[in-house]
Amino acid sequence: MIFFSEPVLEDFGPGARGFDQFSVFTALAESLSELPPATLSVKPHPREQHERWQSLVNELRTRPQFHCLDMELSYASADKLLAAADGVFGITSMALVEAHLLGVPLLSLQPGRTGIFNPVIDCLGEIVLNGGDIAERVKAFVGDLGTRAMIHPRF
Repeated sequence: MIFFSEPVLEDFGPGARGFDQFSVFTALAESLSELPPATLSVKPHPREQHERWQSLVNELRTRPQFHCLDMELSYASADKLLAAADGVFGITSMALVEAHLLGVPLLSLQPGRTGIFNPVIDCLGEIVLNGGDIAERVKAFVGDLGTRAMIHPRF
């Protein structure tokens, strides 16, 4: 599984959108840690500092609850990651649109969102708007992996 990041904090500042890429990734990792062993790659946006991502991944790896979740930064191209992905997570990244067009299941995590920032994302698949629903929705999403996502007729 892959998480496509985007520079929410860098572009909009803390709190402007109700979420940021690091808190969303952490909530995702916490949700996945409750499930069978898995690998979660994070693809930083080209304008993000990879060192900040590596620091977060390293810090999460030290937590006991993450012993069955293998987390890594990915430097592969987005097209290669999408071609190999079982499922894609993100916020409002255009990589979610690309995943949808490829029939790869996706889940957009926008807990506490303060507005609609990429309206196309709203018609592609599931969006989690309530932080308290992330674990349940991630569990359901992972349980459904392996089924081909339906491409919205609009596309």
